[in-house]
Amino acid sequence: MVEGEVVDKRTAFFNINKATGRKFSLSIDPASQYGKGGPAALVNGIMGSVTRFNDDEWLGWNGKDFEGILDLGRVEEIKKINLRFYKAPSSWIYMPSSIKILVSDDGVSYREIAVKNNPDTGQMGVQRQDFTFESTKTRFIKIRAANNGVIKSGFPGQGYPAWLFVDEVVVE
Repeated sequence: MVEGEVVDKRTAFFNINKATGRKFSLSIDPASQYGKGGPAALVNGIMGSVTRFNDDEWLGWNGKDFEGILDLGRVEEIKKINLRFYKAPSSWIYMPSSIKILVSDDGVSYREIAVKNNPDTGQMGVQRQDFTFESTKTRFIKIRAANNGVIKSGFPGQGYPAWLFVDEVVVE
């Protein structure tokens, strides 16, 4: 059992952190069939399943990037952000080509504090992406994950847009 994983409809483990219960907005809505939990699913403290991507905790985008803004409600000191992505090429789900973390005090002007290009670890299923950086004070956190685009020849789903699945945002 993994911390935060939904075991069944009656049992869930929570990961309470600085993002839990805060306002999270999305620039692009997820696909309707993979967006039932809405933006709140990304900051509710419940990790999506490690064996399936179709629970209400995972949000999915087809051929589109993920961009979300977390409002901490006040300026807070942060030093670490953990994100989870799902990889299942047989279901046309691929890792993002890059992930960027940006921060802002006013929600208008952002500065980049972390980036990962080609973050795929090679493992199937859940891939946790950890970002550790120098302690910084901020109110707003923007997260961008670039969709992998059109699936390359020789891979499941070749020629079609890749899916991108995102789970809980954890801020420490």
